[in-house]
Amino acid sequence: MKFTTDAEYYADTTHLSNSMVSAYLRSPAYYKALYIDKTIDRPITPALEFGSAVDVLLTEGQDAFDARFSRKVLKRDDPDLFEENKSSGKTILSPQMWIKVHQVVDKVSTTEAFKWLTSHNAMTQVTLTGEIEGIKVKGKLDFLTIVKDVAFIDDLKTTKNVKPIKHLYHCHDYNYFNQAWMYKQLVLQNYPEVSMVYNRHLVVSKEDWPRVSTFILSEMQVDRCEQAIKAALHGITNKEFSEKEVSWSNAHTIGVTEEEEIEWNKV
Repeated sequence: MKFTTDAEYYADTTHLSNSMVSAYLRSPAYYKALYIDKTIDRPITPALEFGSAVDVLLTEGQDAFDARFSRKVLKRDDPDLFEENKSSGKTILSPQMWIKVHQVVDKVSTTEAFKWLTSHNAMTQVTLTGEIEGIKVKGKLDFLTIVKDVAFIDDLKTTKNVKPIKHLYHCHDYNYFNQAWMYKQLVLQNYPEVSMVYNRHLVVSKEDWPRVSTFILSEMQVDRCEQAIKAALHGITNKEFSEKEVSWSNAHTIGVTEEEEIEWNKV
């Protein structure tokens, strides 16, 4: 299936995305309220707006950015733009965020990592569909580069801190490893010539002086997500939306090895 617009992609619920799986893993009841009953909306935070603006400007270009975003102005400073912003339907960014978005994109564009993407003709905003155990899934990749039989999936991430340990926490908190596993399956299904897939993150900070770093996700860690994702996909498909019981028997033992936790749970 091909999606002609972003609106069409996000409106589609016949294919499950990593965002939908993440919502289910957060809470089956939360997923039901968000996607089925639609009694709640996903909050649009300044951080999400900033990340989306950077993503569009860097991967789709200035024209696409101008079509979706505008800068907040006072009527006395720019009467025409002030009136246009009222009915344009665009996301209105504060002057500070507008400047920061361009600073971040300018910084990323000068890095060797980004130049590698452009020199290797990386495809941008690649929408893929496929199936996992008969369940339709989809994904939208920031960058996809194929060199012979090797695929590089590169995702742009914006954050407050680009230190490795902080980004590792983010990968767990925001289910980036899950996202990587789903993207990997989609690439393998859509590009039969590919035998090896690398998931990488191009991460930029939102500081006054933006810093950029690169990370390669451990394939072992990525592959560990398989069972959790499959369980979530089947749970959504089978409409299993009851909450997990909170009890001491389901408690996680923290600060010990996996082997010690297994022994403790035998008690």
